[in-house]
Amino acid sequence: MESHGVYSKRYAGPNATDKDRIEKVLNLMKDVEEYKRTAKIKCDICYIDKDAKKHFFEGVCNVKIAREPIGDNGFGYDPILLYGDKSFAQIPQEEKNKISHRGKAVEQLVKYIRENEI
Repeated sequence: MESHGVYSKRYAGPNATDKDRIEKVLNLMKDVEEYKRTAKIKCDICYIDKDAKKHFFEGVCNVKIAREPIGDNGFGYDPILLYGDKSFAQIPQEEKNKISHRGKAVEQLVKYIRENEI
């Protein structure tokens, strides 16, 4: 299982802000055609049980990259990640938790915990 989360936070440099990272992405993609402005965002969660066995849960969400930041909520890249016709920064938190990569991974972990009565 491959993870890039640590790297996406430092994409524009170790001291970059969310705004800096968003500007870098938008600048690099400024000439990219609409049909190519897609991304798959992923979250991996690992639960280690009492026997030290690792259980992995993965959430994936397919999004498009906006041409400019949209919305005031969320964090990180949320203002440029479009799910349907809204950015993650426009979607209410409760709805975002159901559709986002993090929400999907957490949902799988919770299901596992409930099914195994942990």
